[in-house]
Amino acid sequence: MLKKNKTLIFIILLSILGQIPVVKEWFIWDLNLIKSGEVWRIVTSTFTHTNLNHLVMNLTAVVLCFAAFGKEKANIGFVLYSSFLVGIVLCFLPEYKDMTYAGLSGMIHGLVVVMASNLKKPWFILTTFLIVLKVIFDTIYGSPTSSELINAKVAYESHIIGLISGLSYLLVFNTKEKKMSLK
Repeated sequence: MLKKNKTLIFIILLSILGQIPVVKEWFIWDLNLIKSGEVWRIVTSTFTHTNLNHLVMNLTAVVLCFAAFGKEKANIGFVLYSSFLVGIVLCFLPEYKDMTYAGLSGMIHGLVVVMASNLKKPWFILTTFLIVLKVIFDTIYGSPTSSELINAKVAYESHIIGLISGLSYLLVFNTKEKKMSLK
């Protein structure tokens, strides 16, 4: 059972570890610290959260993803790829120059798309369409309730980047799988 859900266990354990205050200090995304050489923060920021509400909200979403879609396409490689992409793109967004970032939500938006790729094509397309609509809605209208719960501004940019990470991951790795199966 544990081996079958190693990606889920990886996310949960690293996220819980990321809440320990001394670890959290080393995990959080901070552009000034990244520029000074602490580049691991680009990836580790995914695994720390602003508070317990933030952690529970994101871990609930991850567990629901695994429950709804299964685990076949969800792997640690995608989690790290998406975390890296979110963290690195934030480095180039001017509004994050003096901000910090933390949380799984960017990666989760990509995870939904990657995991939904296990579904039959019409369901995959519908799920992807709905997650794109959600990201657009959130970006335009925001969510004051979420901001209050996590005690921080919701980084909707990370949701967009996470969604792009899921789509690009499928594009690269599904194409690779098809080429390999033709040989």
